[in-house]
Amino acid sequence: MTGTAMNIDKRKETENLLRQQSEQQRLIMDMTQRIRESLLAIAAEAFLLINWKQYLGDFSKSMLLMPAIKVVLG
Repeated sequence: MTGTAMNIDKRKETENLLRQQSEQQRLIMDMTQRIRESLLAIAAEAFLLINWKQYLGDFSKSMLLMPAIKVVLG
């Protein structure tokens, strides 16, 4: 093989390697984004569940006070 042919082969190998690395990086970025979105959704659900429990607690407390409120308001 001549020097020029070897240089062309080496350049093609380098281009293929860069293409593979670029594809791997893109896949990792996509996976990272999906993980972030999933974690955000989990955090949002947890927030809603915590607040829902708080709301139910406040509601049940107010329901326990209803007889006393009726007595006071007569």
